[in-house]
Amino acid sequence: MPKISIITVNFNQLSVTLELLESIKRLSFKDLEVIVVDNASVADPIAAIRLAYPETIVIRSTQNLGFAGGNNLGINASKGEFLFFVNNDAELVEGTIEKLLHLFQFIPNLGIVSPKLCYYLPHQKPDVIQYAGATEIHPLTGRNQTIGSGALDKGQYLKAMPTAYAHGAAMMLPRAVIEKAGNMPEVFFCTTKN
Repeated sequence: MPKISIITVNFNQLSVTLELLESIKRLSFKDLEVIVVDNASVADPIAAIRLAYPETIVIRSTQNLGFAGGNNLGINASKGEFLFFVNNDAELVEGTIEKLLHLFQFIPNLGIVSPKLCYYLPHQKPDVIQYAGATEIHPLTGRNQTIGSGALDKGQYLKAMPTAYAHGAAMMLPRAVIEKAGNMPEVFFCTTKN
């Protein structure tokens, strides 16, 4: 199995980021390099992260570089054959890594994949879907729709399918794509949550 670099950006949300790291620690897939980029949080989270998860690489930026800039710091520090960008308020479930990698093994020239995303609603069962893909962008309006958004997850989106775009909250791609296309464009500044 290839090495996977999981990259997440933290901005003033240490407890949320620690929950993500705990979910990663529980995964059975072990050839992981976990990188947390701190986007100049008010309180420096490095000591707390290293104490709880000493194997995690922590990079602290002196300024908030936004989503793209923070992730680019992680890209530059990563060594994995695949990069998995995950929002710090996500939690990974068992099998996520393997299912995403499986797609790259069986679909030639696949560039990027995103898993199905569900909202965290602790008292809601079944889960409520946030993203299960996206429709094509309309050539005249420039608009499209997120597939499954707001629907109860009843197993209706279990098969992988093509999508118009990957979701920035969780997306995996081969390092070769970054090497060919370059890092994320930082001109599109999107701040992480405060």
